[in-house]
Amino acid sequence: MEVELNWPQEQPALDDGELVLRPWRSDDADAVYRACQDDQIQRYTMVPVPYLPEHAVHYVEVVGPVGYAGRTEALFAVTARSSGDVLGSCGLVTIDLANQVGYAGYWIAPWARQRRVASQALELVTAWALSQLGLGTVYLEIEPDNAASVGTARLAGFTMKKGPPVQREHRGAVREFNLYERTRPGR
Repeated sequence: MEVELNWPQEQPALDDGELVLRPWRSDDADAVYRACQDDQIQRYTMVPVPYLPEHAVHYVEVVGPVGYAGRTEALFAVTARSSGDVLGSCGLVTIDLANQVGYAGYWIAPWARQRRVASQALELVTAWALSQLGLGTVYLEIEPDNAASVGTARLAGFTMKKGPPVQREHRGAVREFNLYERTRPGR
C-alpha cells in the first residue's frame, strides 16, 4: 500500500486536549535552558554539556525552524494546554522522506515528569508522522538502562526491534542503544 507523503508548508500544532505540541518560539528559550540543566536530560540526550543560554536560543530559533524547512526534522515544544507552560520537547529528530522513516526524540522537564507527558507527546508525534505525514515507521534509540524512556516507548505503542544494539559515539564514549519501532498499520 503506497502512501503519499504530506509535508505541510507550515509546521502544525498537535493537540490531544491536555497537551499542545507546537513549533518552538523565541520566548521558549528560558524554559529550555532551565530544563536542560537537568542531569537526566544531559545524560540521555545529545544536548551540549555544559548547557548554556545561547544553546537554548539556538535550539528554538535555528535548529527547529531550519530542520522543519529542510524536511529533516520536526521538533515541537510540548506545552500544557491549560497554561501554555513548556513541559518538554518531542519530535522527529531525523526524517528520511525517501524511505518513509523517522527517528523520534524527546526530553521532559523535571517539573513535568511522572504525569505521562512523555508518552502522550510521543503518541501525538508518532500518530501525526504515521497518518498525516505518511511515514511508514518511526524509530526510537534508547539506552537499556533508561527505564523511564523504555516505559514511555511501550506506553506509546513502540516495540523493541530484534537484533544487536546500535552503537553510537556519545560524548567520547561508545554507547549502546536498543532500537524501538512503531509501524503504520498495513505497512
